[in-house]
Amino acid sequence: KDNKRLFKIIRAEGKAEAAALKTDIDELSQLQAQQTLATKHEAKAHAVHAKALALHMKTESRYMLLKAEYERNAGDMRAKEEALEAERANAREVSERTAEQAKEVERLRLQTAADERGR
Repeated sequence: KDNKRLFKIIRAEGKAEAAALKTDIDELSQLQAQQTLATKHEAKAHAVHAKALALHMKTESRYMLLKAEYERNAGDMRAKEEALEAERANAREVSERTAEQAKEVERLRLQTAADERGR
């Protein structure tokens, strides 16, 4: 009689262990499926990242070329602005000297005319 009970207990333990093993195997199977899916997602994300990185590098290269051209043009513009200001200053100075000279000529002409009348 005790043997029967012991046999039933052992059989029940076997069934419980089998059920626990089945549950563990099911969980492992689900985890493996999740791992496979996660690996696929990671690979896809990596491909998208690589594509974005390549585009970024291409865009950055164009940006650097345009930036260098912009800086050259800005430097050229500054030099031309300075040259323009120098030419303006020179033209202003020449205009002032011309006006002074014209006044001097006019003064001398008037003086000469007055001297001619006086003779």
